[in-house]
Amino acid sequence: MDDANGPSLLGLPYMGFLAQTDPIYQSTRKMILSVDDNPWYFTGSYIHGVGSPHTGFQKVWPMAVAMRGLTSSDRDEVKECLDQLVATTSDLGLMHESVHVYRTSNYSRSWFAWCNSLVSQFVIDAITRFPGII
Repeated sequence: MDDANGPSLLGLPYMGFLAQTDPIYQSTRKMILSVDDNPWYFTGSYIHGVGSPHTGFQKVWPMAVAMRGLTSSDRDEVKECLDQLVATTSDLGLMHESVHVYRTSNYSRSWFAWCNSLVSQFVIDAITRFPGII
């Protein structure tokens, strides 16, 4: 099981431990982002991603969605991550610790500074790597 926050196995390239193209990392990433292989990967109407026993079943950590985007070289995947993050702020404009996959009003922490910081970095990274993505 990978943790939804950082450091995490998903974030290994982000932290500089290995290349995003490393075959072992790609296999690990595939397992982490799989509803079939990861019991803490959840998918729903608004968001899908890695959750945590800390916040409960069916709750995805936006931090994990941001890390997925930061470690992806696929423009469509990065755009999907950005869209999910925007859709799950409960109109507060801030990131939560976790968000229920079907009810965005069901979240933990109305704002989570660590996640807000990582998402800000993700947005800057996304517009640098993929001009016009926003």
